[in-house]
Amino acid sequence: MGTWSRIVAAAVAVAACVVPTLAAQTPAAAFVGQRVVDVQIVAEGRPVDDPMIMGLVETHIGDPLSMAKVRESITHLFGLGRYQDVQVDATPAAGGVALRYNLVPLHNVQRVDFRGTPSLGLSEDVLRDAVSGRFGASPPPGRAQEIARFLEQLYHDRGFLTAVVVANASERHDPDRTLLQFNVTPGSRATIGSVAIEGSPAEGREAFLKRIHASPGAGYEPLQITDELSKYVQRLRRKSRYLAAGSYSARPSDDLRTVALTVSLVIGPTVTIVFEGDPIPREKQSELVPIAREASVDEDLIEDAIQRIRTFLNQQGHWKADATASRQEGDGALRVVFTVHRGPQYRVTDRGVEMRGNRAIPTE
Repeated sequence: MGTWSRIVAAAVAVAACVVPTLAAQTPAAAFVGQRVVDVQIVAEGRPVDDPMIMGLVETHIGDPLSMAKVRESITHLFGLGRYQDVQVDATPAAGGVALRYNLVPLHNVQRVDFRGTPSLGLSEDVLRDAVSGRFGASPPPGRAQEIARFLEQLYHDRGFLTAVVVANASERHDPDRTLLQFNVTPGSRATIGSVAIEGSPAEGREAFLKRIHASPGAGYEPLQITDELSKYVQRLRRKSRYLAAGSYSARPSDDLRTVALTVSLVIGPTVTIVFEGDPIPREKQSELVPIAREASVDEDLIEDAIQRIRTFLNQQGHWKADATASRQEGDGALRVVFTVHRGPQYRVTDRGVEMRGNRAIPTE
């Protein structure tokens, strides 16, 4: 065995350490129990003579080789938070076995660069803000490929359907650091081809598509279409069309140069809220029934409103109060009718329970 035989290869995060058992490393099994005659610590081929680091190694010269001591040593070295990998090699030596701890320094990212072919296609500020917002200003080098896939999706979301991003990490020493470079081939932004509309926008087809940035022949920007369509629906809901909804789907061509869109739009009826039966103070109506504030007529919201009305009336002494809700739809309008029954009002006095307008009802 003239070459080094691997006892342990550990590639783990700083906070954890996974070390193979000796049984899994059959060439090294013969070393267990042999006298340790030499211990070296190297980082990227250079000897490490830091007394503090050397003091963390539990496999001492003169002791029999113990895998438990090897594992303890690796755990201590990882605990420094300065190494991304610790590998332990063994080789036979006169009188026993020689050990070498190979430390792979943790290279923090010093700089992130973007290069485009022939150009980036998007603003470098957009790319940098997106990466730092998701991965931090100094992302771990080990996430370079993940960042590249993230950037590709960022381009696709802006209509660059053929964009390719390649990550390149280069390490520097003294001090140890990494430079990350992302080489971008954005391609051309896809163009909107045919557009089908399911629904009837009030302003007409052309004005509607222009408003949501989905006109045929325009550059395809998915996020912008989604954002503008959402704003369009919100405007409808502010006009009491609480059932309004909008969505779209895209079908790219085989060459990814154009996309066919299908926009689904639901205008919905104009919604009005009506109170019948016993009156509710006007200043409390929107608080008890927040349909306009929530811009929704969801069934759960209506049920919550009914319970709020009951609770409010109970607190006023109307212990038998009740409320119901019904929907009345027609002619492009939806009336949500809340029917309120307050019942008698009670109060507790020193004489018993008193119903307003009547004599006291004894509590006994």
